[in-house]
Amino acid sequence: LSQIEAEVTNGSVTAEAALKRLSALRYAWRGDAIEERALRLSYRLNAGRDDIRGSLAAGAALFRFFDAGRQGTNFLPGLQAKLAQALDPARKLPLEQAAGLYWDYRDLSPSGAEGDLLVSRLAERLQAAGVYSRAADLLEYQLFNRAGDLARGPLSARVASLHILAGRPDKAIDLLKRSADPNYPDAMIHARKRMEAVALTQIGRVSEAFAVLQDVPDAVALRAEILWKRRDWLGLVAETAAALPRAGALSEVDQAVVLRHAISLAMLGREDGLAGLRSRYQVSFRGLKTAAVFDMLTGAPGSVDPETLARAMAAMPGASPAGDIAALLDRAPGKIGG
Repeated sequence: LSQIEAEVTNGSVTAEAALKRLSALRYAWRGDAIEERALRLSYRLNAGRDDIRGSLAAGAALFRFFDAGRQGTNFLPGLQAKLAQALDPARKLPLEQAAGLYWDYRDLSPSGAEGDLLVSRLAERLQAAGVYSRAADLLEYQLFNRAGDLARGPLSARVASLHILAGRPDKAIDLLKRSADPNYPDAMIHARKRMEAVALTQIGRVSEAFAVLQDVPDAVALRAEILWKRRDWLGLVAETAAALPRAGALSEVDQAVVLRHAISLAMLGREDGLAGLRSRYQVSFRGLKTAAVFDMLTGAPGSVDPETLARAMAAMPGASPAGDIAALLDRAPGKIGG
């Protein structure tokens, strides 16, 4: 080791050759001051040639198995900066490699808001790319190992949603149970219950999902979305009858609510209900893109047949009364994303 150090100092050996010899030395000699010196030199050589992976490997070994305080006051901040640099999208490291790099060196992540932002941005990139399971695993580690009490509520709901998107509703339910805390504010408890209801629905436990939503305010839209996805026409009519929008200017969501109610009535053969809808909303739909669908569903009694209903279903507005949560209900268990 002294010979390698001397040759590095006088420049008679290249960094690449020195690193190979240091690697061989460390393979044969583990522990004590000899390996610590070898790692310190490896770290410095890798940093000098801008080899971030090599720097992280040597630096992490120093941090994990030796006294980081002996490496100097700038050692740990410098190591953390290298991790952040490696994950910077500007370096164009393939996303899967970036996720693997963070996972391998997650114990080096900066503490506090800086570290939280680092993993949150990486998870956002994974989610945007549809690699939901990797994003969920990263944030689940964050949830149980780094997040403070105040952050755990919203983070747990986010991780649960990623597990659902990854086709793993069972994991979402388990995570919500393990991260439960009666001290969460009401709004956070309700957000977590919505995620639990979606996950329960995904595994066919709809009655339990509705029980979970019983005390959640403004849960009509989510219950109606569940009933719509399950083609429970009787339940949907009962759920939305009192929640129909006022006649007048109708948003896309309002149009979807009325048209879904109309389709449910048509499926049940309730022509009196369809006539009531026509009387109430005919003027409101005039001039809208969905006017033809509304007329088709609420026209002359007996005019709605299977072909008419199929055309109506195909022409429904894309907006969902349940908002973004509707996309979670579309994910079937086992339909893994990433």
